[in-house]
Amino acid sequence: STDGGATWPVLRTVIPQLDSASYLGFGGDSYAMDTKGDTIVIVAGGYTVDVVMVKSIDNGATWTKTIVNKFPIAKYSSATMTTDTSDADLVADTILTNDASVEVLLDKNGIAHVWFGSMRVFCDDPGTTTPQGLYIFPATDGLMYWNETMAAAPPVMIAAVLDINSDLTLNVDFDNTGGGKLGYGSYNRGLTSFPSAGVDASGKLYLAYSSIYEGMNFEGSVGGTGSAAPGKSFRHEYVMRSDDNGATWCNPIDITNPDPASGTFDFLEATYGAMAPTVDGFVHLIVQQDQSPGHGVSSPNPDIQSAGADIIYYKIPVADLACASFVNENDAVSAISLYPNPATENVSVAVTAKKAGKVNVKVYNMVGQEVIGSDNVLAKGNNNINLNIAGFRAGVYFVTVTVDGSSYSQKLVVQ
Repeated sequence: STDGGATWPVLRTVIPQLDSASYLGFGGDSYAMDTKGDTIVIVAGGYTVDVVMVKSIDNGATWTKTIVNKFPIAKYSSATMTTDTSDADLVADTILTNDASVEVLLDKNGIAHVWFGSMRVFCDDPGTTTPQGLYIFPATDGLMYWNETMAAAPPVMIAAVLDINSDLTLNVDFDNTGGGKLGYGSYNRGLTSFPSAGVDASGKLYLAYSSIYEGMNFEGSVGGTGSAAPGKSFRHEYVMRSDDNGATWCNPIDITNPDPASGTFDFLEATYGAMAPTVDGFVHLIVQQDQSPGHGVSSPNPDIQSAGADIIYYKIPVADLACASFVNENDAVSAISLYPNPATENVSVAVTAKKAGKVNVKVYNMVGQEVIGSDNVLAKGNNNINLNIAGFRAGVYFVTVTVDGSSYSQKLVVQ
């Protein structure tokens, strides 16, 4: 409608690029859209379909289609097909795809930005009843990002579960009972998912998402220890921003009841964040929150069903989301940064030292394994330490810099 809803010249029209010639269909919660003047952009996804974007710059008269992330089997159906991506070997493959949680945002220049959660799927026995059909792997982690300036380049991972206790290990009970029950609420999504975005007048991008809050479970024991039947880990809501049109992203900030005086901020489940797309000096965000991990919709426990959930409104000053330094003023260094980030073949660790000395640099993967390490000598002032990451698999790593016994870690995204 172009007249405030008085008339609707286009009604119930299937966009040709999304019709049954290409897709069997999409889920009711697996699409997102944004508009800016006569520009309309829609992104749809799902476990077994592409992350596909259609964009119109003439108010929906014509559309251009872009495959952001391709599912390798066209018009896949788990009722009749395995996930064999090669007719040659006739063996079902585990496929890295999207988790059906997608977001799209138009920036001030009309450029589309797309986010989605990661998921792995597998099917070796097609059918419509358990155990036949499609299996999903809800322990898949990684929030993916792409924008139109990246053209044919693949999406990059910009967020994952944070290493809260800095032990370089993901402290989550993936199977907390031995009976195949997950140690966290899956929501049928990845460990880091539910993206929602906004943009301010200067073009800075803001992103909210939900991710596992490492280590702290329903019984309050860390890492699943101290309990014969460990409970489920919580999810928290995080917000981060980009000051350079998505090229790099500031470290995320946990906004889930961040008042330590309450004594309860660890034990809250927060998800389904929805950010107002216009950031006007504040990020406006609503989040669903309760004190029990998981969505609880189908729980037989009357306590969980009756407890309900709160819808929390956050009004966050953009200054609180600025890229903050993680170096204390009394430390031997005054600044540490990585560039480029994301990176592909090489990354430079920039260290500004207050005095000459020795520095140790190590890179760890998400499960805490040291990938590379080196000892270097710092001069007073600016230093650049180059790391060759050409053989790294795509994903999130942590670069730890140790100077005078103090260590600093920063996230590195390899694409």
